[in-house]
Amino acid sequence: MYSIRLNADEVAALQSIADAAGVPGSTLARSRLVERIQEEQAGLSDAEADLRAAQRHLTHLQRHLRQHAS
Repeated sequence: MYSIRLNADEVAALQSIADAAGVPGSTLARSRLVERIQEEQAGLSDAEADLRAAQRHLTHLQRHLRQHAS
């Protein structure tokens, strides 16, 4: 088990993204970390990893927009 320290701005940014995704901040942080580990293990290039991160972000934004549209 690990414990990480984030400054106040980082915590706020993480929480904002987590709120938009409808998940707890700790869940979002863990899932992003695990995804990055998997990308490293799969040998993805930085560009491929960035593309996957952008796709995840767009999915979260889409979910957020759907929630606020209803």
